[in-house]
Amino acid sequence: MFSILLRFHCGLPQAWDGFDPANSPTFESQASYLERHGLLTKHEADKADFSPVSLHFDFDYASIRATLAKLEKEEPELFR
Repeated sequence: MFSILLRFHCGLPQAWDGFDPANSPTFESQASYLERHGLLTKHEADKADFSPVSLHFDFDYASIRATLAKLEKEEPELFR
């Protein structure tokens, strides 16, 4: 059995598995959220970048799984 450690940065997962790359997850920026709720100040709005960002994820899942299998053999206590 594998244990899974989820790591996040600014609320976004740092590793992805099990999603369709042609339909990747979409996230709203902090500035867009604040603007949508009427909480963005004029000063912040002047500095905010509202241009959309496309995220591309390209992982070698076979390599990741092989590394995890090797690690589980070498240090099984990490997977308990």
